[in-house]
Amino acid sequence: LDGPWHTPLKVLFGQSSLWMIPVYALPSLTIEQVYRRGFFKRPWWVRAPIYGLIIMAFELTTGLALKAITGYAIWEYLDAGNVMNMTSFYIWPIWMVAGLTIERIYRELMDPELRAALQHELDHPPAPPL
Repeated sequence: LDGPWHTPLKVLFGQSSLWMIPVYALPSLTIEQVYRRGFFKRPWWVRAPIYGLIIMAFELTTGLALKAITGYAIWEYLDAGNVMNMTSFYIWPIWMVAGLTIERIYRELMDPELRAALQHELDHPPAPPL
């Protein structure tokens, strides 16, 4: 598992766990619900820290749950800002930007013209090739 540490940086080698898909999909869905329920009326500088805390809360709880279930700490933060080694306040600014990005994607997907185009494709699928 320590392969990334033995390769040159220019290789951009990395690895992850399939558990990361639900771990980060859940906060994305939560942010979408929070935004949709009226949070969009708040200024971005209020929304961003809350979104960051939502992601950190999920990272903490899912990290602890996965450690209990699998016996492995699939990720571990060892910096001075860590919370139970499962998240870190040092990464909070990144999660704030991620939350605003999730919000932006949601807003774009909810654009009436895009929704109408997507619905048209669902209602009128192309004919299968012969």
